[in-house]
Amino acid sequence: MHDQDERWQEFEVKGERFRLRPLKVKDAEDLAQPLVELLTPAAAAMIAEGKTFNEVSQAILGVGRAVKQLPIFREKFAKACQWCAPSTGSKPLWVPLEQRFDEVFERNHLRYYGWLRECITLEFGDFLAEIGQGAIKTLEAKLSNFLSGFGGESTASPPAADTTTPTEK
Repeated sequence: MHDQDERWQEFEVKGERFRLRPLKVKDAEDLAQPLVELLTPAAAAMIAEGKTFNEVSQAILGVGRAVKQLPIFREKFAKACQWCAPSTGSKPLWVPLEQRFDEVFERNHLRYYGWLRECITLEFGDFLAEIGQGAIKTLEAKLSNFLSGFGGESTASPPAADTTTPTEK
């Protein structure tokens, strides 16, 4: 792929510039299952907020499984990405990230995870947004139904003012 390819998308993470070209369809397809496994613990953790210890511990165990998926993302994205190496000229020096991976990310895990996050966002952002919107709409509908029982339209009449409830003596 030549440098003039207009499909490159540039981004910056922790002071380093990168550019990513779209993944080949088969490479993106290879990431579908790992993507779900990577995101499920985060979704579970958000949903588990205020839940039982067992639910929270399952979300934490899911994070461990998700970490196992990182190498496949690294491999696919490193092949499709370039890094802007320091240059003395006026033109950026773009080099294949795969060849300089350790140089760029060694002892800089925040940069590595930031780079990975940006790559996933660029490649799958529209897809994830669509899934997220559906999930949010479902949660909003459930919340709305739940809340409608509290001060929403109700067919039950309030008790008369002179009646006694079982807790009163």
